[in-house]
Amino acid sequence: PLAQVATLALSSGTSTVVLDKARGQDDGFEIYDARCTSQGVVWTEANILDGTWRIYSAALSNGELGTAALAEEGGADWETPTLAASSGYAFWQVLPKKDGSASKEASRLMRARFGSSDTEEAYTSKGRMCTPPYATGDSVVITPRAAASSSRYQLTRIDAQSASVVDSL
Repeated sequence: PLAQVATLALSSGTSTVVLDKARGQDDGFEIYDARCTSQGVVWTEANILDGTWRIYSAALSNGELGTAALAEEGGADWETPTLAASSGYAFWQVLPKKDGSASKEASRLMRARFGSSDTEEAYTSKGRMCTPPYATGDSVVITPRAAASSSRYQLTRIDAQSASVVDSL
């Protein structure tokens, strides 16, 4: 687990701690992963003893972290989500565990504006996605299962602003 989250100003080389501990530290949660842009931070907190996780995000302004918002939380039947940050949005990918009671559920790419608890499903995959989401300047790339009878995957680029598919291969 991460002890704290810091941002790095590429223009000056200055590092600033924006999150010094997990919001749920008193409940056994630790910072597990984090991603950021110049506009905000998204992070995962996990309690590995009971298999639960939470996704938080907050806007950044002048290097300071704004009010954090809980975007989603899940239990032991779901893998701890992987993260991406692009434009003004936090993205996380929710996959069912292969051996859990939710194993037949769809995988989801979720998003929320930094600092907002209003979430939306940006993409749904019939089955587990193949890789974590990867951020580009204005979009996110995912690898959902292709709509086929065999197990094939497709590279899919999602526009961060509109959550629409821009390209797929």
